[in-house]
Amino acid sequence: MTRELLLLRHAKAARDDAGLDDYDRPLTARGRAAAAHMGKSMRRMGLDPDLVLCSTAARTQATLLLALQELGWKRDVRLSRGLYLAEMLALLEALRAAPQKCRSILLIGHNPGLEDLAALLSRPGVGAAKDLERLQTKFPTAGLAVLDVAGTWETLQPESAVLREFLTPPDRADGT
Repeated sequence: MTRELLLLRHAKAARDDAGLDDYDRPLTARGRAAAAHMGKSMRRMGLDPDLVLCSTAARTQATLLLALQELGWKRDVRLSRGLYLAEMLALLEALRAAPQKCRSILLIGHNPGLEDLAALLSRPGVGAAKDLERLQTKFPTAGLAVLDVAGTWETLQPESAVLREFLTPPDRADGT
């Protein structure tokens, strides 16, 4: 059985504010629009995660809520403080611990861990070589990597997934 892994970086958040902890940074208006757009894009593409793993930071939860408003609410959502600014190996372990019955997982997190994980797992699929190059260059806010995973979640390893697509919000098409 081929599994599907969706890696979504949180949408654009407010800049650091002396009175606000990084963990509590909210989305900007641009970020809210991008999160909703990515939810619509996932719905249009027929992406249907049965499990969502999401950092508990304000910006990742807001991205999740806006995307699910467009995608539909019926999902098993698991919030984890351990995903906040998690490094690549911690994200990989979270995926390996996912229930094996899951066909599709959406992981919403932060850079650099998410970008590093996407690059570690991905090999180009047919026609996706440019997408892989773009992903390895920059994984912008609200960027979405769609990977096909052969095998089980617990056996996930480097280059064990094929990058099917790498999407960015319309105003981020240049990857900046």
